[in-house]
Amino acid sequence: MDNRMLYPIKNLSMACALTATVALLSACGGGGGADTKTGFGGTGDPPPPATALTAAGPLSAVGVAAIAATGLDDRASPIFINTLAGQSFNALKLGMVAEVTGTIPANSSIAAAGTATNIIVQSTVVGSVSSVDIANQRITILPVTVQVDQNTIFEGISSLAGLSAGTRVEVYGLPQPEIRTALATRMVALPAVAGAPVELIGTATNVSPFQFTLQGVTVSIANLTSVITPAGVAQGTASIVESARVRVQGNYASGSNSLLATQVVTGIPVARNDNTIIVLDGIVQSVSASGRFRLGDTDVETNATNAASATVGARVQVKGQKTAGVLVATDFRRVATGERLQYVIQGEIAGFVSSANFTVRGETVNASNATFVGGTASNLVNGRAVRIKAQVNAGRLEATEVSFVTS
Repeated sequence: MDNRMLYPIKNLSMACALTATVALLSACGGGGGADTKTGFGGTGDPPPPATALTAAGPLSAVGVAAIAATGLDDRASPIFINTLAGQSFNALKLGMVAEVTGTIPANSSIAAAGTATNIIVQSTVVGSVSSVDIANQRITILPVTVQVDQNTIFEGISSLAGLSAGTRVEVYGLPQPEIRTALATRMVALPAVAGAPVELIGTATNVSPFQFTLQGVTVSIANLTSVITPAGVAQGTASIVESARVRVQGNYASGSNSLLATQVVTGIPVARNDNTIIVLDGIVQSVSASGRFRLGDTDVETNATNAASATVGARVQVKGQKTAGVLVATDFRRVATGERLQYVIQGEIAGFVSSANFTVRGETVNASNATFVGGTASNLVNGRAVRIKAQVNAGRLEATEVSFVTS
């Protein structure tokens, strides 16, 4: 896979589902001016036959759900976030970690459009900060150590310096090889609420009728009569079984390192079946041989020329087909150490203060050094539809390009 990423080139009605930024700008009416609405591929022709796809990783674009090198039109997809079903696509934010099922055109190229049919978003942890390590850019929340890097998006704070013990936060992140550690892709400072529940996701172990262990925390389920699933409420707790992936919400007692569950979510893994296209963005957990490694919970192999760069702890993006339980990655890319990823947001400007301070889809943007397409900085006004390419600088989105979208 090359360094290009797929991003949305569509107006707010989402008529043009997806394109490669550098390759297909003109296909959606972009050219050198403002983006305009077109049909599929700019021709109005019906889409080609579709094949099943699953994708998992941080959202690199909103306005269309994009993970790694694949984007999926999210207009009609059911969206489940943490414990809540029926969420709007407007609730999706950059850096949220999502598991998406959908379809893409059969024999698709890098520029092919896709459609999401189900989106499940889960944050890693919600709770109060217990320690802040500015020197190493780490914080601890409950039993989880959270690492920050150059691509972490901050919301409600400008840096880790804005946090202190007791600050309530929500972290979206990728599991790292070290036990109970995560790389933060989005960190949100939450309002202080007395008695607010904590939330934690992981694999249930030591399961018994009344309790289990999650991320080293003892979880009591004695008071539960049902669990939540993306499909609805299920009576009883029989779905909490050994090695099941679960999310727990409840009251945490730090002295005993225990949690009294008030809600448990089960049924959240997305099945990654053989003979389907799979896209993953994650951190290598282990390596068995050059080009053979475990990414999250999936075994991957690739014969890419740079396959040896898939070392333990490396962030990589892969795409391929799963065969006999192994994802054979035909597209492979390692995110270089210190590399700043490109994000894309599309929506209407709000909260405009200046070109260095406005919001789109709830994201605060600084466009003071951006290149403008189809207009100038003077056209940045509340209500104007834009598509923004951006990178993270000190936790804040700095636009590299702003395109004005027309209907």
